[in-house]
Amino acid sequence: GYPLVELKFLDKPKHRQTVAALPLREWFEIKLHLVFSQQEDGLTEMWIDGTQVMSSPGRNLPLHDTLIHRLSVGITATDEPSVLYLDDFQLSSSPL
Repeated sequence: GYPLVELKFLDKPKHRQTVAALPLREWFEIKLHLVFSQQEDGLTEMWIDGTQVMSSPGRNLPLHDTLIHRLSVGITATDEPSVLYLDDFQLSSSPL
């Protein structure tokens, strides 16, 4: 019920949020802001429906010369049958 951002590399550091459970069976907006770093000065921030629910410092980039070419979004950590609808998905190097 809570969103998680995970770096899929080596020790797989995770950025968790346990402040606000995700709404079920209704539309909601998630905004994610990443300051990429392979050091502890990286930052992962998340807003749900305009309310900030995560500000997690730490590594979120595998190596200093990494090219990010893939982003997985969805329900990847469950064996339970699940449905996720995505609409108006956007990536940007400036605030939306």
